Amino acid sequence: MVGTFQRIDVIAALTCTPQNPPSGGDIAFEAYTLNEPVKIAQSGSKLSLSRPNQPAEPADTGSIDMAGKATLGFKLSFKEKNLRSGARQFYVDVTGTFVLDRSADGTKLTGTGSYVNVLHEASATAPVFATCTRSSTIDMTRTGT
Repeated sequence: MVGTFQRIDVIAALTCTPQNPPSGGDIAFEAYTLNEPVKIAQSGSKLSLSRPNQPAEPADTGSIDMAGKATLGFKLSFKEKNLRSGARQFYVDVTGTFVLDRSADGTKLTGTGSYVNVLHEASATAPVFATCTRSSTIDMTRTGT
């Protein structure tokens, strides 16, 4: 499974409960497509997926089973750089989980992803303002070793 892949991640719009956050901020609420190169490294059954175009971001980590099913994920917390409407500051905890199946020849990975964004207003430890979720479909094609 080691190599460089082109990742196309078709990501659905966010759905938030119990309320939508005010406009602004750093999180895209509409649907979008992420198209980027990724590099997958493997050590035994352990996997890591890094983004060469975003080297400062931590790698997604996970595992692969004997049947070729890969499970990857990440957790990230940050303070939004851009304020929301009304000069409101939000802090976000993001979790992503991805389940991918490897093709028989190892040139493709396809599957689904899910994202959970937990927003807190004014402080990272404030009560939850909103929990926003979205799903995605993922297609990765090997482009190199």
